[in-house]
Amino acid sequence: IGIFDSGFQGVNSTAPFQHIFNEGRIDHAVSKDFVYNTSDVFQYDEHGTEVFSVIAAYQEGNFTGGSYEANYQLYITEDASTEYRVEEYNWLFAAERADSAGVDVINSSLGYYDFDDISMNYPKSAMDGSTTVVTRAAQFAADRGIVVVCSAGNEGGIAWQTITAPADAID
Repeated sequence: IGIFDSGFQGVNSTAPFQHIFNEGRIDHAVSKDFVYNTSDVFQYDEHGTEVFSVIAAYQEGNFTGGSYEANYQLYITEDASTEYRVEEYNWLFAAERADSAGVDVINSSLGYYDFDDISMNYPKSAMDGSTTVVTRAAQFAADRGIVVVCSAGNEGGIAWQTITAPADAID
């Protein structure tokens, strides 16, 4: 399972993830920070850690993640301090790397439609399953047999009220 997010701070040092490290189930050779081009994914933001915990954390008698016995690749594609379209390309590069490394599932709790530079913002009509770079990358991965799991976004309660890319992909 490839997890694409904004960082995995604390994953390498907290008890709920130690079973993964003890059993060597994080592929450190392919995991990558595409924001700053490093191999250290255990830094920055906690959002990826929170998402990863739902999938992979395990504490006997307390919590069992949905796929806690899987193998993982971790990718930082999102810079939590800013929002620019380059993050869509980071997602694309991570998907290509994950595909080459044999990932079966991509999990991405990220969504795009508005940016710090408003000239980059997408109109609702762009959430059509084929316009945005990140949606096309997700579709490309799905077309190759990778299951792509995306969040729909948190925009339902605001004026936007539409899922965000890449969750708008067709398949």
